[in-house]
Amino acid sequence: MKIVLACDQKWRDLPSLSVVSHYLKKLGHRPLVLPTKNFEALLPIVQPDCVVLNAFWDRRYCAFAERLRDCGIAVAVLPTEG
Repeated sequence: MKIVLACDQKWRDLPSLSVVSHYLKKLGHRPLVLPTKNFEALLPIVQPDCVVLNAFWDRRYCAFAERLRDCGIAVAVLPTEG
């Protein structure tokens, strides 16, 4: 399964997302960590099976998740703060 993980802030999020990515590789998945600032533009190129967002607080992420689900892409949330 191709899984894309959203990285909002490299100093805070990247270390833990790297560990999660490594573990997913060991399970046979194909994870990819992408910065959130280029996230939406890169997803059509990557064509993931699952997208892991870093937050679900603002309406923009909710609408984005709805569009992903409408395209048949699974959506998960892995909170990075709070």
